[in-house]
Amino acid sequence: MRERALFEIEFSNEQLDQIGEAVDHIDRGVPRVLQGAISRTLRHAQTLVIRKLATAASIGQRSLRKNISIHKPRFDDLVGWIRFGAGRVPIIEMQARQTQEGVTFRGREGRQLILHAFIQNIQGRRGVLRRAGKTPRSEDLVPRAPLLFLKGPSFWRLWETHPQVQSEVAAELQGELEKQTEQRLRWVLQRYGGKA
Repeated sequence: MRERALFEIEFSNEQLDQIGEAVDHIDRGVPRVLQGAISRTLRHAQTLVIRKLATAASIGQRSLRKNISIHKPRFDDLVGWIRFGAGRVPIIEMQARQTQEGVTFRGREGRQLILHAFIQNIQGRRGVLRRAGKTPRSEDLVPRAPLLFLKGPSFWRLWETHPQVQSEVAAELQGELEKQTEQRLRWVLQRYGGKA
């Protein structure tokens, strides 16, 4: 399993033997079937992780889509994975609301307050901001310190703190891998000759 992989799905030896018997007369038949099945399963997994994690964590899907990537398998290396980028969830996507005291957002412990924060559009980017604290050197020179975009947990942290989503995704993907393998096997046999 790759370092910090989201989940792991594998072919059984029985499945590999069946595929090998069905495509033994086709040049690189087994890698053709497996590579296609793994790639399609990974695409499905990406969509599934985004949808289920966004629903469970009550965040928007946009930032998840930007921070999840797929490494597709190749014929010579039949391993693929999905990983999260280094980004963090913007607070604005966590159901942020402006209040008189600051901004509230939905966290794991319910609604939480960030004092003195505000929601603003800056240079076409909407977010929750707060003024940075003043440093002693700039106290006289800069009357108002720069603004900071506030961010929540990392995407990996969201994944780790939602074990129910992990188990749902893993269970669904094993069935998806079997379905994609059958479809890809039929396609390879039709395309390169043989009985479907």
